[in-house]
Amino acid sequence: MTANSTLTRRKLLMAGGLAGAAATLAAFPAPFVRAQSARKLVFWHGFTEGARADFMAGAAKRFEALNPGLTIEIETVPWPTYSQKWPAAMVGGTLPDVAVLLGEEAVPMFLSGALNTTNDLVNDLGGEAAFTPGLIAANSRYKGEWACRKVFR
Repeated sequence: MTANSTLTRRKLLMAGGLAGAAATLAAFPAPFVRAQSARKLVFWHGFTEGARADFMAGAAKRFEALNPGLTIEIETVPWPTYSQKWPAAMVGGTLPDVAVLLGEEAVPMFLSGALNTTNDLVNDLGGEAAFTPGLIAANSRYKGEWACRKVFR
């Protein structure tokens, strides 16, 4: 061995420090990549009528404008096909990120584990009083829990 290739305590500590730093950085790449890359949110609704579909598209555009880097992909799922589409999507891992549901779909989705409770979110937004009176209570609560679509990613 030459003098330049001798392993000294300093070189060993430096190599160990670099390896530790590399391991630490390797443990956290996904959040940094996600924070810098474009994101897509998939949104299902069943409004096939022109005015309602146009309203949803406009709302999505306004939301995108307030959230740079986010793209909303709208998929119109006619109400009569929802009961076949969501179970197939759940099995395939392709449920939407956000969906407008009919009550007849919400309970089976909740019972199947396809919905999450959103109690903390509703409370953070100001509770039931922050919403149109009666709207959220009548349409978004089951067994005392506020609910939303479960995220499987």
